[in-house]
Amino acid sequence: VTDEQTGKNQGSILGGDTLKIKGAGFNVPAGGEARVVFYLNGTKVKTIEKVTPNDPGEIEVSSPNLSSLASEIPAGKDALALAVVVNIDDEGHQVESLAGTGSDSFEAFVPQVQSVTDEQTGKNQGSILGGDTVIIKGSGFVVPAGGSSEVRFRGVEPQEDYAASEVTVLSPTEIQAKVPDMAAAASKIPTGKTGLATDVVVTITDAFSNRVESPSELKGTGSDSFEAQLPTVSSVTDEQTGKNQGSILGGDTVIIKGSGFVVPAGGS
Repeated sequence: VTDEQTGKNQGSILGGDTLKIKGAGFNVPAGGEARVVFYLNGTKVKTIEKVTPNDPGEIEVSSPNLSSLASEIPAGKDALALAVVVNIDDEGHQVESLAGTGSDSFEAFVPQVQSVTDEQTGKNQGSILGGDTVIIKGSGFVVPAGGSSEVRFRGVEPQEDYAASEVTVLSPTEIQAKVPDMAAAASKIPTGKTGLATDVVVTITDAFSNRVESPSELKGTGSDSFEAQLPTVSSVTDEQTGKNQGSILGGDTVIIKGSGFVVPAGGS
């Protein structure tokens, strides 16, 4: 089973891609009918009726929308593992291929974020002003034909939501995007915090406006988090005196330490 969008036996849980099913014995008798059936843990979850094989060794169908079954994905997994069965019906008599987990299987993915890296800092941190490029790694970044992708930065405290720009799906495991400007939330950041803690959420939408998004616990921590930092000064040291003191005439070098001293690309 091969998804033409990914080149593998994997695709979006939203469906809509062309699947090529290769095998043998796809012979439909006169008056008969072929079906493609998707099984999850031995239970039939989707049937595509009245399929016309290209030839006795190949069938093409559109992958089904299984987003309603997203909650059935086992903990620690990022896809539904489905068995794909071809059923031939001859006026009440049926034969079908055996269900398995090898070459006749198909994985229906939901997007999962595993890491977020700001190219400017090399970490999951960057300026609250945005503008940097982030690389988001994970799985299930598969956009069905005619669909689209979106990346949002969801603040925990305060609970703000910002859309990234220039979102590009590089592969089913990697997305590139521009960090949004989140400076509007700066005055609402709790006392004692030096930045806005956000969760990065990937949403995939198909051609019919069906949506599925990466799970997020909105904690602002973990592999899917990004901290939009304010510049914060923690110490000032005059190299001449070794203290935060110096001549009123100036001229000494001072070392300023803190966090969030990140200048966005093109900034100052």
